[in-house]
Amino acid sequence: MREAQELKILISTTIFPNRADITRCVFEKKLADEMQDQCQLNVTVPVPYVPPFLAPEGYSAYRSLPKKDSLGGLEISHPRYFVMPKFFRSLHAFFWFGSLFPHYRKIFKTNKPDAILGIWAYPDGLTNLLLAKTHSIPIVIACRGSDINRLIKLPIHRKLIAWTLKRANYILSVSEALKTEIVKLGVPAENVIVIPNGVETEKFKPISQALARKQLNLNTSEKMIVTVSRLSYEKGVDVLINAIAKLSDHSVTLALVGDGAERATLEALVKTLGVEDRVKFYGSIPNHEIPLWLNAADVFALGSRTEGWPNVLMEALSCGTPIVSTNVGGIPEIINSPELGILVPPENPSEMAKSLQTALDRTWDPQQLRDRVSNRSWHNVAEETCQLL
Repeated sequence: MREAQELKILISTTIFPNRADITRCVFEKKLADEMQDQCQLNVTVPVPYVPPFLAPEGYSAYRSLPKKDSLGGLEISHPRYFVMPKFFRSLHAFFWFGSLFPHYRKIFKTNKPDAILGIWAYPDGLTNLLLAKTHSIPIVIACRGSDINRLIKLPIHRKLIAWTLKRANYILSVSEALKTEIVKLGVPAENVIVIPNGVETEKFKPISQALARKQLNLNTSEKMIVTVSRLSYEKGVDVLINAIAKLSDHSVTLALVGDGAERATLEALVKTLGVEDRVKFYGSIPNHEIPLWLNAADVFALGSRTEGWPNVLMEALSCGTPIVSTNVGGIPEIINSPELGILVPPENPSEMAKSLQTALDRTWDPQQLRDRVSNRSWHNVAEETCQLL
């Protein structure tokens, strides 16, 4: 392998922050920031082009993105690829490949990378595989969770993802649990390398709960459970709401930090259960406020139905906050001791309620929680990734 600083890597993915959606998959930027200190990095983040008369709500923001940009010192290119929203989803990889072949060919002619790191199994993985194979470049595809747990439920996507992953040089998985699912697709186990995500311990660190709540204008005396999550079905926020309704202590509140397609449905559930005074929706927040919310919590909760490696659990532990979570995906690999939190089966509000009450009543050791993740930095993740590439 070349010396790390001589290694030329192309990161190619659509799941990356941009000026229109600065909080999108921020952990991918954290990885790229560290990788650029260890290798020569080119970051290409394609964005969809949809004719204005066909574009549904949300797509117009992409038109404002510059073709070349810089986010926090990281240079990024945003080439456009044609898509038809809500139609031909199984062909998106081929739309991308056809639209952007000239763009990537230009990159390969002027500064051919030693390897491509394609993040997300589909459509990103398939497109990057086709680009790599047509230009004789090694390809590593990083799988993150939903790209396997959710997408393979669709028969055509399952076939395309399996075909792609079996032809890549290596597959990166964030957890042993996700690796098991990838191997089930027919990928040789020796080709699937587990590299868990990291955490910024200098950013996510314990501070006074009273101070955190004061900065967020929250009640300083009530017991509060916090979840920081996308409001989508797979995140199981409805399970947490149902659990709160089952708690006998009606003074405990649940703070829902995040937004998503399920918000209206969840608000209706809160009203149906009559817990409007105990469940609060705070919507999307700037990333720099997340440590405050994690420190403001008495307990952090996650009700996910599926997961890869939820970074927010690492961040909560780094803040010294105990966790109650479902035992799905890579979560038991993070919460690998009863001294760190309580694991419950998915889809079980009653058990979730009991565990939340137990966690609220128990005394936890914040330093022991923080120690669990103190040696897992994004620098470590970047170093392991570069070594593989």
